[in-house]
This record gives sequence, structure tokens and C-alpha cells, in this order.
Amino acid sequence: MEPPMSLAEGSAIRFAYKFYASGTMTTNSEADTATDPGASGGQILRRVSASLNLRKNVVRSQEILSSRQVRSARHTSRRVEGAITGELSPGTYAELIEAALRGTAAPLVAVSITEADVTSVAADSATSKFTFASGDPVALGLVKGAIIQFSSLSVAANNGVRFMVTGFGGTSNREVTVYPTPTDMTADTAFTLTTPGQSCIIPASGHVRRKLAVERYDTDLDRARLYTEGRVTGFQVAVPAEGIATITVNLMGRSRETVTGASAPYFTSPAAATSTEVANALNGVMLIGGVKVGVVTGINITMAMNADAPVVVGQPFVPDILLGTADISGDFTALVDDGDAVNTSFENEDEVEILLMLTSGGPTSDAISIHLPRLIITEASEDAQGEASQTITGRFQAKEYLGSGVGMPASSIRYTDTAAA
Repeated sequence: MEPPMSLAEGSAIRFAYKFYASGTMTTNSEADTATDPGASGGQILRRVSASLNLRKNVVRSQEILSSRQVRSARHTSRRVEGAITGELSPGTYAELIEAALRGTAAPLVAVSITEADVTSVAADSATSKFTFASGDPVALGLVKGAIIQFSSLSVAANNGVRFMVTGFGGTSNREVTVYPTPTDMTADTAFTLTTPGQSCIIPASGHVRRKLAVERYDTDLDRARLYTEGRVTGFQVAVPAEGIATITVNLMGRSRETVTGASAPYFTSPAAATSTEVANALNGVMLIGGVKVGVVTGINITMAMNADAPVVVGQPFVPDILLGTADISGDFTALVDDGDAVNTSFENEDEVEILLMLTSGGPTSDAISIHLPRLIITEASEDAQGEASQTITGRFQAKEYLGSGVGMPASSIRYTDTAAA
């Protein structure tokens, strides 16, 4: 009689990851998991689903035999492919987004901006602006899409709120337009402004190569699959009109190891999963061309890098995973209105920008902003459907920003996360 067998349950699976100290892959040998990336540390990752799997190519003999059967078929090269999908929450996926952008995330303002830098700050709810009396907020680190936070202001309603910067004006960029609207406040000469979390762009040069190991640990089976020497090859962010924003992170790696018993899990002391609330689309805002849009019913943003895992003679693992151009595209749906802005931009091939802010709750909650500073509408479809509201689908292609606009990134995307560390 066969012994009873345990069956795996999805709720018992733990995913964790850790970046290697070096992003380089040795072409003719794999990293030794006994020491690299090392069992200590790591980060447990929240998720909804995951499709990471070991894939192998197979060659089949083409010989035509009198037996009229296939006599030979063999495994050849191997690699890991798949994705991890989750509900987007501040801080949870920041490291993986940074790896995809191949930049280096950092706070926009290293320490803080105070009255010593700008003398005073006033707020006007009618124009949704903060106005500084001196200095240059842009030179001090503020950009479009930055998320700023004040403390010690005389009007308590403005303290602790996560304001997203949507534009600059006035002398030396001292008029800073923000969302949400601040509460009226006369000039205050004692305050602190910070940019919580970190921000990252795709740099024009000096792209950073990173690699990571991802572990799936089936706690009920005491068995782990360790996916080794992987690269983040892209991501997709999906924001519905009503509901939770989701993210899918695409990965490609060199191999997989299985560990069991006393050897499982591989990561012995990973950091606990983040506990930030998920981002709800109703708590955010979307601006197209600097104008708040109230008719958008959903937006999807996709970044893909056309990763290549070339096969070679004499070894079953790929020599490297090579990343191509960061191609950022997407689509959004909107209710058809008499403004006709989407079709006008499409017909005229106008370049526009998109600013998206997603929060995990109220105005003082952690938030994420995505800034696409330069894009074109590549398709505008408005099929007539049903009897009620009509929608238009706009598809877009993001482009590298090459202009000199105030606070604009020299990049096709900026990602800011107030909970990123």
C-alpha cells in the first residue's frame, strides 16, 4: 500500500526574492547557489498568481525509419520564463520596477526643503497651488509627478497630505500646482517639505544590469523551487475605473533548482511582506496634457524589453539574458464626450503627457505616481455599442522626452513610490 501523500495548497505557497550582489552572468558557468545569492536575507513578495516555470527546448529526430516511429527526442537548452501578478500596493513592487527601468531609485529631495531654502510658502485652493517666496523648487529637486509632503504648517489640514506635483509657474518655478487641492493658507515661514519614498526613471546612459533569484516555497510540502539568475524583463500596470490596480512583473532566468527537507526553504530569513494597503483607482487621479480627466474608465501601461536568451553549443543553460529597448505602450478607455480630445490628438498626431496617481487610501496614505511625459495616440476607436454611454479606446506609444520643459524627466517614464525604501 502506498503511503499517504500531501497535496499542495495555493494558500500555503510563499514567494520570496533576492537580488544578487552582481548583475553579471558568467557566460560558461552558473552561479553556485551554495553561496550566491546567499540564503540569508531576501524579501517575501505578495502576489495573486505566478506563472514562473522551467522551460526546455526539445529536439526530435527527423529520421524516417522502417518502424515508422520516432526513435530519438532529447532536451536541449533550458531557461525560466513567467510572471508574478499582484495587486499594486506602495512599496511592494518598487525594487522590481527599479530593475525593469534599469535606473537607480532615490528620493527626489535628499533631506528636506525648509524656510531656509525658500523663505515661506502659501497655499491657494482656487488655483490648487503652493507658492514659495524665494529659491527655485525645481533646482531643489521637485519635478512633475513628485509626491511631496509638508509638516509643521500653520494650517493643519495641509500637513501629512501626499500632494502630487502637476506643474510649475511663476518666477523661478515658485508656483507649484498640486493634486489634491490644498487648503487656503497665508505665507508660512516655518515648515518642512519632504519627498517620501523614492523615484526612478529610465536613464539615458549607465543602465544598471540586475539579476535576482525567486523562490517558490510550498510550506505544506516542505519543498522549494529556486529560480536562479533571473532578470526583470518588463511589467504591466492595469487600473480599472472601479477596483484595485494590478501589476504583472515579467521575469526570465537561467535555471531552477528544487530543494526539500532540511534544505527547504532556500531563503532562511527573508523580510516580511509589505503591509501597505492596495491602491484603489477611486482614490487616484489621471491627467492628460495637464488636465484632470473625469471620463476615463481604465488605463493599462505596459513596458517590454524584448529579452533574448540565446542558445549556444555545449551547455544546456543560456550564456546570458539580454535586454533590448524599453518599449512603453498602453491603452485607455474613456466615455465619449463633446470635447473629443482623444480623437483630436490622434488626428493631429499631437504629443501629450499622462500623469497618474494612485493612493492606498485617504490623502495622507502612501501613494504611487506614474509620469509618461511624451506620447502619441496611435489608435482611437469609438465603436457604437448598446443604448447607454459610449466609450472610446485610445492606444498610445510612449517616447523618450527630449525637450526642456520644467521638471520634466529626460526619459519616457518616471515611477515614484512613497513607500519605497
